[in-house]
Amino acid sequence: MKPKKLVISAFGPYADRMELDFERLGGGGLYLITGDTGAGKTTIFDAITFALYGEASGEVRKGEMFRSKYAKDSAETFVELVFSYQGKTYQVRRSPEYMAPKKRGTGQTLRKAEAQLIYPDERQPVTKAKDVTAAVEQLLGLSYDQFTQIAMIAQGDFQKLLLAGTTQRGEIFRQLFHTGLYQQIQMKLKDASIARYKEYDEMRRSIAQYLDGVKTETASWQEAEEFDELKKIKFEGKLERSLELLKQFLEYGEAQEKELREKEDSLNQDIRKSEEAQNLVAQKRNLELKKKKAEKDLEELTPLLQLAVEVAEKYKDADHRCEELGIRIREKEEKLKKYQELEKLKKELETIEGKLETVSEKKEKDISEEQLLQKKDEEEKKRLSILADAGEELQKYKFEYDKLDSEKRSYDSCLLTEEEIKKEQKQIDGWQEEIIRKETQQKEELEQQKKDKALLDSAELELQKAETKKTEGLRKKKELEGLIALVKEFQGAYNATKEQQEKYKISIEKVQKQREVYQKLFQSFLDAQAGLLAQELKEGCPCPVCGSFEHPRPGILPKGQVVDQEILDREKQKLDRLENDANTQSVEAGKRKERQKTLWHQIQREAQELLHETEWKKLIPLLKEKQDQCEKQLADSEEEIRIAIERKKKKNETETWIEKLETEIVQLQEEKNQCDRKQAGLQTRDVENKKQQQITAEEIRKLIQKSLVSGNGEVTDNTAAGFERQIQDMLSCLSEKVQGKEKEAKQKQDLEKLIIEREKTLKELGRVINEAAQDIVRLETERKNKAQKVDELNEEIGEGGKESLEQEIKTQRKLYEELKESSRRAQQKLQEIRAEKERITAVVKNFEEQKKEIGEVDEDALREQYSRFREEKTQLSEKRKALFSVQKGNEEIYHKVQVRQTEMTAAEKEYVWMKNLSDTANGKLNGKAKIELETYIQMAYFDRILRRANLRLMTMSSGQYELKRQEQSKNQKEKAGLDLNVIDHYNGTERSVKTLSGGESFQASLSLALGLSDEIQACAGGIRLDSMFVDEGFGSLDEESLEQALKALTSLADGKRLVGIISHVSELKERIENKIIVTKKCGGDGVGSSIKIQ
Repeated sequence: MKPKKLVISAFGPYADRMELDFERLGGGGLYLITGDTGAGKTTIFDAITFALYGEASGEVRKGEMFRSKYAKDSAETFVELVFSYQGKTYQVRRSPEYMAPKKRGTGQTLRKAEAQLIYPDERQPVTKAKDVTAAVEQLLGLSYDQFTQIAMIAQGDFQKLLLAGTTQRGEIFRQLFHTGLYQQIQMKLKDASIARYKEYDEMRRSIAQYLDGVKTETASWQEAEEFDELKKIKFEGKLERSLELLKQFLEYGEAQEKELREKEDSLNQDIRKSEEAQNLVAQKRNLELKKKKAEKDLEELTPLLQLAVEVAEKYKDADHRCEELGIRIREKEEKLKKYQELEKLKKELETIEGKLETVSEKKEKDISEEQLLQKKDEEEKKRLSILADAGEELQKYKFEYDKLDSEKRSYDSCLLTEEEIKKEQKQIDGWQEEIIRKETQQKEELEQQKKDKALLDSAELELQKAETKKTEGLRKKKELEGLIALVKEFQGAYNATKEQQEKYKISIEKVQKQREVYQKLFQSFLDAQAGLLAQELKEGCPCPVCGSFEHPRPGILPKGQVVDQEILDREKQKLDRLENDANTQSVEAGKRKERQKTLWHQIQREAQELLHETEWKKLIPLLKEKQDQCEKQLADSEEEIRIAIERKKKKNETETWIEKLETEIVQLQEEKNQCDRKQAGLQTRDVENKKQQQITAEEIRKLIQKSLVSGNGEVTDNTAAGFERQIQDMLSCLSEKVQGKEKEAKQKQDLEKLIIEREKTLKELGRVINEAAQDIVRLETERKNKAQKVDELNEEIGEGGKESLEQEIKTQRKLYEELKESSRRAQQKLQEIRAEKERITAVVKNFEEQKKEIGEVDEDALREQYSRFREEKTQLSEKRKALFSVQKGNEEIYHKVQVRQTEMTAAEKEYVWMKNLSDTANGKLNGKAKIELETYIQMAYFDRILRRANLRLMTMSSGQYELKRQEQSKNQKEKAGLDLNVIDHYNGTERSVKTLSGGESFQASLSLALGLSDEIQACAGGIRLDSMFVDEGFGSLDEESLEQALKALTSLADGKRLVGIISHVSELKERIENKIIVTKKCGGDGVGSSIKIQ
């Protein structure tokens, strides 16, 4: 980028329109910008930067300061820059936001910021401020920060980069070379390392927690003591040894469990033997008791046995007596059966006699009924012969009636159809009138709806506009809310910066006071040292300081306390602490200032677009006012949307209504056509109906003439009513004839059916009478047989009654049962007593034998031995339970730790790997310089910058100085890698750049800035800017150094690049041919500055 023309109007100290033609300076080389202090030399650089990026070249001047205080109210503030880039010419014009007089009335109004970029081709100009800045950045390939570092070395920025430490220089490089990505990598690696450590530490603590629960009761005291020591150090690094000890504890425990089991098994055998011995004693004692009881039972059983034998003897012949009783009972039972048979025969005889009487009576009744039916049958057959021709005559009359009735219905149908046609015709006429009326009404309504629709056609467009307006309002509201939050954040940053600056000011005051104290003490110390030396001086002896043999004015020892080295060192340390604190406060203030600046730039960009106001104290009321306006606008938009929606809804309803009306009109036309078609159909039906009516009337006349009941066979009355009456009379006569013949036919049919049914009844009665005669013969025979058997049984039974016989049988049977039961019980009792005696005798004998087998036993000794065994077993059980609990707990811990150990080993390995990687990236490796990954990347940039810078510094310093990156940090605890030293080739030493003099610092700063400019251009894709501006700094150079600096800048220009220098140094005015002279006016010609090229 090379400027060709710059136009400044009411900008900074320039009250009027000023035009600066850079083409008059030539295509390349140096030019000097000189003039009065405060005339506006630096403003030229500000104007170029403002035109391109909307910001000043340095941090001191802000956008709100650009409006000239000397300009007339009518003068417009703007900057216009014409520049060339890659052979093409562009024009950018920009004006800041400022207060200007109202065009109408009094007072001032806010004039918003404006910007425009004009391309050399047919592309449309860019107009919005942000869009112009973005377009310039895209065109040049440089941001504002990069441009100010490459193309402009602003006033006051020379030593910023030169004297910065690793931290400050790293922040500068992060912004210029975008190395923040590597810082993010560092933080992610650090976070990942912490996360891995937490996982590992959690597993380690979990294992330690498990191992804390290990019990050492099974271990030897040495191993238990060793494990307790491991517990105290939380098993840190001793996990393997802990597991080995735990495994040994488990093995010892298993051995102890085995030993206890063997002891317990042996003891159980002893207990069983003791229990068996005690059981034998108890058995012997029990046998003795049982034997005594058995012997007693045997004695009591002897008299019972004697009594049972006597009772059994009484019933010895009971069986014989029972047999005799059984025979007598059976004889009586046989006789009782004959009584029962006799009673049965008598009952059967009575039944037969009853049946015989009933059958005889029924037979006589049936014979009488048969005779009566035969008489009625003969009478009905005679009557049937009289009604023989009734059916044939009925058919004739019925046929004639049906034929005439059918023709009459046809005739009546024609008459009815004629009436219906008349009614339908009348109905159609009414429909046609209604359709015409509705059609006229619908057409009028349709025209009105179409007019209403025409008025509502713009509703949709109005809705779109209202919604767009609402969307814009919401967007603006969101921007305002964001800007309000930003201003509040800036306000907080502003207050924090002021607070920090106050702290810094207080720290500086403390440093100055302490420095004064230290200087006084230091001077007192020197005076005291001189006084002490003077006390030792002797005439003729050389002074140890100056070597003189004469001492005209020896030093005098100060009165009071003499300042020694300890006091001086203590005050120096206090001064160093205060200076460090002041530096810290300065850095913190710088950070907060930088944050405030970043926020302010963001506010400027956003506020300039929204409110055209960049003074933050004025922003909050303006923002609230704008917010209220925005809320009102949104409310208005909502109302407009509601109205538009209602209008759109009404339009849609109107369109629907129009469609409905058009459809209804079409339907009415169709209905009208249908009425026409129906009317034509009715006329046709009417003609056909009248024709059919005539045919039917003629047919009826013929039927009347041929009728069986007609008088003369002629129709005497030809009128319609008479014709109808004659037809009806004929039908009535035929109907009477038909009804009469139907009665006769019905009577004939009923008689035929009745005769048939009666003949069937007579036949059935004959059959029943024959069967009754047969039954009478059979029943009479049975009665005689039964009477004979009754007589025979009466003779066989003889005298006596059935009741007395039954009583005898009952008495004898009871006697039989009692005798038999008593005999059975006596025998059973005898057998039971004998069996019990044998059993008791055997038990007594068995008890004797068992007592002999048991022998003699000491019961007290057995009980004492058993108690001792039980107590030992209880103690063993308690030991086994305790040991089992210890073993089970230790086994669970061992298995859990084994599982967790595998996981922890993997986690530990991953953590160590991640920690090493994080420590390497974050510069925390023990024993090595604190160089972070981002710093390492920045070191590569820094080395390239230094190589470029040293090409110029070696020239400017005549080969004396060379910049070098400090390899080793003085303090291993501080960040390193970007600190800067200078090599003095005259004495071969390497020292800090802070030791350079003012002129040397300017040479080093200028070289470093030019090297940085070259590196940024190279990193920006090989972009080359054909212009550069250097503001101040040459006043500290001597003649030779100035000559070397000019040579370096001349070589930088190389005949193609314009290099502008701002300076008051008179030698530069003489050596640089092209000059831009800035003059400050404050006399009669007006107030403000002017520009002249020389």
